[in-house]
Amino acid sequence: MAQEKDLLVVHEQGKIRVVEFMHTQLFGLLVIDKMKEMIDEVISKLIKPKIVLDFAMVDHVGVDAFGMLLYLHNRIKQNNGQLRLVNIKPKILEAFEITKLNRSFRIESDREAGLKSFDK
Repeated sequence: MAQEKDLLVVHEQGKIRVVEFMHTQLFGLLVIDKMKEMIDEVISKLIKPKIVLDFAMVDHVGVDAFGMLLYLHNRIKQNNGQLRLVNIKPKILEAFEITKLNRSFRIESDREAGLKSFDK
């Protein structure tokens, strides 16, 4: 299994946190649970969290990852925050559309668009 530090990287952009997934594949319950725990820790330290999840490196997403995204989305909403998903490849975006999850998330084309999309 990958080292924790290799799972994701968090960048601060003012009051916004950008979380970059560092794996090409987001599946496997142990990996997904660890990612969820790490992102949840970032959320818990913020008031009205603004989080961008950057999928630039991700080529495949498993069902466990969708569950993690829904959990994180709900946690952020409970804290009056906002979530953006960016840099999602067409094949993965198709999975969001098939499952209708694209209706639950605000998906932007790239990181810059995601950062600009937050309420000021």
